[in-house]
Amino acid sequence: MEIQDRIHYVGISTKDLKLFENLWELDYGVSFNSYLIDGEKKAVIDSCPKNLFETLKQNIEKVVKLSNISYLVINHLEPDHSESASLFLEQCPELKIVTTKMGAAMLSQFYGINDRVIAVKEGDSIDLGNFTLKFLSTPFIHWPETMMTFEEKTKTLFSGDCFGGFGFLSDKIFAEDSEESFFEDERFRYFVNILSSYSKNIEKALDKIEKSEINIVCPSHGKLFKKPQSIFEKYHKWCGFSSGKSENYVPIIASTMYGMSLRSAEMIKEEIEKEGIPSQIFDLTQIAYSYILKEIFKAKGVIFISPTYDGGLFPEIVDLLFRVKAKQIKDKKVAFAGSFAWAGGAKKEFEEFCKVLNWQLSSSCEFKGAPEFSKGQIEEMIKTFLNSIKE
Repeated sequence: MEIQDRIHYVGISTKDLKLFENLWELDYGVSFNSYLIDGEKKAVIDSCPKNLFETLKQNIEKVVKLSNISYLVINHLEPDHSESASLFLEQCPELKIVTTKMGAAMLSQFYGINDRVIAVKEGDSIDLGNFTLKFLSTPFIHWPETMMTFEEKTKTLFSGDCFGGFGFLSDKIFAEDSEESFFEDERFRYFVNILSSYSKNIEKALDKIEKSEINIVCPSHGKLFKKPQSIFEKYHKWCGFSSGKSENYVPIIASTMYGMSLRSAEMIKEEIEKEGIPSQIFDLTQIAYSYILKEIFKAKGVIFISPTYDGGLFPEIVDLLFRVKAKQIKDKKVAFAGSFAWAGGAKKEFEEFCKVLNWQLSSSCEFKGAPEFSKGQIEEMIKTFLNSIKE
């Protein structure tokens, strides 16, 4: 599919892969975006997993013979973009791989590729005859070797994982042309789970690329953008969630064995909504962590509910909090409620997590048995929490 004059989308979408990075759920599939620049010298931007190489080859050969490719540009060495590099070298006798200095080291470490590699740095360029590729250093988005590639004639930015998203692409590959309702949510989930730990690096990259006129943004996953300012603005907003900004919203993250904790969640939600603050309950037994992380990331405050289990937090809450720690979601205002049968303990373990995460635990309570018998205690906890997020 031609997206600019002689620039073609040759990527692959699949619904067969169930986990991204063998960790994050792919309920709507995923795309591995590759691009062909059909210049006097021909270049492919970004590769694909090895098992999808034949499909990528077929897509390229709808335009040119694979053996005529001169350059394979790898913006990011994660194997979903680099694993086919050796196959390109085998089947393209004149091809050279273009990546950063650290990317070149990774090619050697991952695949034993040491020859026919060009290491580029900030501001370097390659002349394809009627197109020019300029390289931008954008480290830690989300690995240390990452770069972006800018085609100067068409003002096309190949941004790697930045601005990407989950979701299977059909024939309408631009976000502006047609966007099923789930794509925006999946783009944010991708940002939180894959990129959000590197928000400061993303802001630096945004400052750099927004100085140039850009007509199209072509990420390595998800839809493309022909009105790039919209995705730039979203990324500024989302990066802001890493530095203290938030939405006026309070998710309630609950786990339960026999339903008592969930009943307390309904009571808490009712009190929050009385104050005009949107709230939603997430039952950890029913929804994957990757969906909950994005709710915590954007929230003004978060309430956690857990029964005591073996003297501590319910295991699913612990697992979620380890994911939160890995994604460095810090500086949140939180509250905790927990049920127990004969002795508490969940509250104490949650307090320890708050210290690690630098979370402000504004209020907490543990109640024995059914929450209906401790309604006053729960309401007092909520009142204190709501006052804290108004400050």
